[in-house]
Amino acid sequence: MIRTRIAAAARAAVLGVVGAAAALGLAIGTTTAVAKTAETSRYLSPSSSDRGPPATTR
Repeated sequence: MIRTRIAAAARAAVLGVVGAAAALGLAIGTTTAVAKTAETSRYLSPSSSDRGPPATTR
């Protein structure tokens, strides 16, 4: 009976660690994707905080 409880607790701990690692990985992946999207859109779309028109070569 005690072994069963220990085994159940160990299984729960392992699942908790795996779940936490998965959540952390998802959070890092989402943050990276959002950062890359923001970086890309900064160059592709003009915004109100733009530094003005592009410089002319003449």
